[in-house]
Amino acid sequence: MSLVDRARTNAKQPHGAQATALSDLRELNAPAYLVDTPYWTGADQAELDVLVHALVGGYFEHRERCEACKPEPCARYQAWLAHKADCRVCEGLAPLTFGWSCEYRQRFLVEHRDCVRCLPCPHLQRAIAEVVEWREARLLLSQAQALRAEQDAQEVGP
Repeated sequence: MSLVDRARTNAKQPHGAQATALSDLRELNAPAYLVDTPYWTGADQAELDVLVHALVGGYFEHRERCEACKPEPCARYQAWLAHKADCRVCEGLAPLTFGWSCEYRQRFLVEHRDCVRCLPCPHLQRAIAEVVEWREARLLLSQAQALRAEQDAQEVGP
């Protein structure tokens, strides 16, 4: 069992085993937002899993209709790569001899700046941003609920 699988399995265990899951994630040098989230519950993770599943499922449907997401490479970019392989200026060989820039490169950079096929899909970026924003808001809500429950327990006393 890999370290990631072990961390995921341990995260589903009772609270004592979650410390092991956190240490496993730390061993992986995981980002802090994955490690230092004591208020992130299994229910929160399940909801996030549903959102990610919907995002991935929707992506494959979206990809068939969206010009930016189609898997075929951009024809202009492929032509640029072919030119770059043959152009000594664009290869960067001897800039003092051949010059620093090529007309084809300058034209490519100007004309290709807004290429729909080469830029990230704005619809997909928006969908991913929504999931990330939901996760951040859910983490804050879970933290607030846990702190409120802790405060209520202290007020009631032993």
